[in-house]
Amino acid sequence: KDGTLMTSDDFESFASKVAMEDIRKTNQSDFCETDYPIVLDSINLMYKSEENVNQETVLNNFISFHTDRMHLAPLFLFANLLSADEDVFVYYFNTRPRTEFYMLPNWISVPKYFDQIFIWGVPYMDNNMFINRWNSTDKKISEIVMTLWANFAKSSNPTSFN
Repeated sequence: KDGTLMTSDDFESFASKVAMEDIRKTNQSDFCETDYPIVLDSINLMYKSEENVNQETVLNNFISFHTDRMHLAPLFLFANLLSADEDVFVYYFNTRPRTEFYMLPNWISVPKYFDQIFIWGVPYMDNNMFINRWNSTDKKISEIVMTLWANFAKSSNPTSFN
């Protein structure tokens, strides 16, 4: 153990402390009552690897857990609260470009704002830096994302096709 990576026990200990603290805060409000063992079991199911556990895998799972806890969970909670009165549309963009020019190392997940490449149609741009470098999958993803955004701008519904 060189002290730089996280073990499976470290992950479980940290997740347990985080869950306990978050549940303590949640249970202080009138919003809901939460069951600690169920929350911890859910965290372990989603983020704890039982097979082929190495320190790098544990660390990657921890990063996923922390990112989801800090960004996705509040977003979906907020969307859920708003959707009681209005339609709410949320998307989670987790698609890595297939084109070699934008390939990322495997340990990096999809960075924030990486959807902008597809929203603005970069795979279709006629620029010397990009010409003939984009593969058909990236172009199709860009086409779909641009259509969803255009539909939302026109009708406040990304999936309305009329």
